[in-house]
Amino acid sequence: MGPLLFQTQGPPLPGWISLDEGRVFISPRFLEEARRRGWDSLEGVCGPPAGERVRSTPFRVTTREGGVFRKVHHKGWKGAGFRDRLRLRASPFLSPPRTEIYWSDRLGSLGILTPVPLLLAEEGPREGRSALVTRAVEDALPLDRIQEPPPPGLIDGAARLVAELHREGLVHRDLYLNHLLRDAQGEIWLADLQRMMEPRTFFERWRVKDLAALLHSAPTQAGGTPALRFFLSYARRLGLERKALRPLLRKITKKEKKMRSHKPRWD
Repeated sequence: MGPLLFQTQGPPLPGWISLDEGRVFISPRFLEEARRRGWDSLEGVCGPPAGERVRSTPFRVTTREGGVFRKVHHKGWKGAGFRDRLRLRASPFLSPPRTEIYWSDRLGSLGILTPVPLLLAEEGPREGRSALVTRAVEDALPLDRIQEPPPPGLIDGAARLVAELHREGLVHRDLYLNHLLRDAQGEIWLADLQRMMEPRTFFERWRVKDLAALLHSAPTQAGGTPALRFFLSYARRLGLERKALRPLLRKITKKEKKMRSHKPRWD
């Protein structure tokens, strides 16, 4: 389904069902299960977590609950940084989950695998509670949890995904290894899409940040060989000239060094 079918208000995708006075939108394939879980209302889907807590910040809680992930944003865009809030107030997107559904739809049209969205809940424009439910990728592991040596095809698969993203002028802005998943068939998936954007200016800066984040999150015991293999595969897929590789690599390592000096906002 192409991104031109995406809606910035009301049901985010064609065929989705509206419930709870237009505050909850559900894919038809998930309607029965959502009702069984009590997620057919804003209060129900934004209620206390009932499964394995995957990530928690003062603004967002993500849980895995029986084959799906539920991500609840308690304060809308208030959890974003100051610059993000300025940008997002002018955005057509009413909530972080709606943004994720847009990018999932758009990346799907490019052949990039992302977790399938099943439910969207929004309390109000930008500042209220909101929630997103996605289908868990079966038997998937984040790349930062895969043991050395990397399985065959993993490095090239990750390089292919990131190269395709950047070829389209898109950046993830949170491209750590834990947001790349490998399923049982060896396919690579991209997750956590709420910060993605298509920069009109300074694309090189954002691309370097994406690549530096991957390098920063690589296991220390892996050494430099897998990272170099990834970089060369990525550069080959984009057709980067040989003389451009060394300057780009210098920018990436310089940015990664700065990342090491930053204190994480959340655990």
